[in-house]
Amino acid sequence: MGDATCFWDLDAIYDFYKGDMPDWPPNDDKLQFYEVNELELRDNEWLHLYAEVALFSEWADDLSSYMPFEMKKVVVQTTGDVESSMKLKSSNAIFYMSFKIRGGRECSGIVRRTSDGKTGHMCLEARCWIDK
Repeated sequence: MGDATCFWDLDAIYDFYKGDMPDWPPNDDKLQFYEVNELELRDNEWLHLYAEVALFSEWADDLSSYMPFEMKKVVVQTTGDVESSMKLKSSNAIFYMSFKIRGGRECSGIVRRTSDGKTGHMCLEARCWIDK
């Protein structure tokens, strides 16, 4: 079980990843962005789970009628200078995604993933907008 039974160390999380969820990607030269390519979207099915978490934050309902999702675009934001290929694996990152749900409606979601570095400590926060 490792450190999973320990309390969260909030001081270990960079301030950027605390507080209110961000809006769509800000224009800030200090931040690092990476657009996930099509091959990586196919190879990282867990991104669909993140889209599901975002959608559930908007509609806390049975999501089966909205699935499967068609991922359109995912942009990963990190604060550190992380090599592009490693941004998806960063323990602290923000995922901006656009996807289409069954029925054709377009959705935009943000998922913030944070960790304090202890085994088993990961937090996901999500927001979603559904185009009418």
